[in-house]
Amino acid sequence: MDNLSDVCSCLRALDSTKAQDRKKNVTRLHQLLDKASVKRVLDTNTEEKKNVTWDDVLRGVNNYIDIELASLKTAKESKSAASLASRDRRKQELAHVFKSTVKVANDRGAKLCASILMNSILGVLNDEFMLGALGADYSNLLLKSVLRVRAYWLKVTPAQWRKLLYIYCKLFEEEAFDTDIIMRIIKELVDGNIQQGELNSKRLFSFYSRRMEHISNLKATSVLENLLMSLNSFCKNVASGCRAQLCGFGESQMKTFTSMWEKASTEK
Repeated sequence: MDNLSDVCSCLRALDSTKAQDRKKNVTRLHQLLDKASVKRVLDTNTEEKKNVTWDDVLRGVNNYIDIELASLKTAKESKSAASLASRDRRKQELAHVFKSTVKVANDRGAKLCASILMNSILGVLNDEFMLGALGADYSNLLLKSVLRVRAYWLKVTPAQWRKLLYIYCKLFEEEAFDTDIIMRIIKELVDGNIQQGELNSKRLFSFYSRRMEHISNLKATSVLENLLMSLNSFCKNVASGCRAQLCGFGESQMKTFTSMWEKASTEK
């Protein structure tokens, strides 16, 4: 129980007004979370919904990250290479804190509340500064630790499926970060919306039409493959309800598809 008291003490200190205290305690917190005895107690508390749970730990870590990002945002920017490297390193450290917390909590099964985890990710995606600082890392975690984990996949709400798909289509067009990760997520989100939510056919027809216009610019094979797989899933889903739109889309993209087919044939 002494270790659990130490966890509580660290969580309280994560919102200290002193940066050094916050850093010292977040380091100490993760040292404690590596202990098997602490994991067992937090697992039990989470299952029984009593005392300090893994959700409390994640809330504390989220609060810490918010404070640190606010400090980074308001700090006077220097254009020196050393200063920029320091800021980038700080962002990477914050991303690591979040990812390692989720990993240690869920190593033995999904322990974190789906809504808290999703709200953490959506909070970053919906904030321009946070997106620039942590968007790629949080997206990678969304793909691997949420969308591909059945326990969480089932708890994503229809509204969240729609919201996420809208966000990632926008991020892909903006090339906000690694387009390979973004398109992998879009593929998962299209499938998720089909099974758990509802696709916005008008918006997606527009998205895919724009993407097909620039498909020759896609250099990464994996991006192209996931784009086409998500498009295929989308077309199958809307075929019965949007026949006229689907036919119009197919006719408008015939030249593109023919060119792709001919290119693939010559490369065999």
